[in-house]
Amino acid sequence: MGALSMTRHQLPDAILIEISGEIDATNHAALEERLAQTHPRPHETLILDLGAVPFMDSSGLRLLLRTQNRLDLDGKNRLRLVAPQTRLLRLMEVTGAGSVLNLHADLDHAIAAVERHATAHPALRRPSPIGLVLPPHVWTTDPGGKDEPIS
Repeated sequence: MGALSMTRHQLPDAILIEISGEIDATNHAALEERLAQTHPRPHETLILDLGAVPFMDSSGLRLLLRTQNRLDLDGKNRLRLVAPQTRLLRLMEVTGAGSVLNLHADLDHAIAAVERHATAHPALRRPSPIGLVLPPHVWTTDPGGKDEPIS
């Protein structure tokens, strides 16, 4: 059984966590704790790179589904899984989880999907730095639901 390790990277519109080692009933709690402490901002997606995970049991799959549900409460579908190995893909196929989770063959495809989502939903993009003067044609939605120019 390989030791579980996790490395976090901040990307422009995403948080990437690279996971290596087996995910099973003996160690999934450590991953669960780390994921519970990860709170993507509204414009961010969480990308989990599973390329170095050779084995995952049902406790790991349950954790991925819980994480998907936690991040999808606002309907933004903000979890992406990268490079699941054949065993993991089979587990997701047999259980039907593959139809719920966003799977990508590699990190480049996952990042491209995040960028497409950010481009399609510009209101979710990172806010402009304080002090930046925006042109009057830039719009935002105020809390009352009316569109008004930023002044």
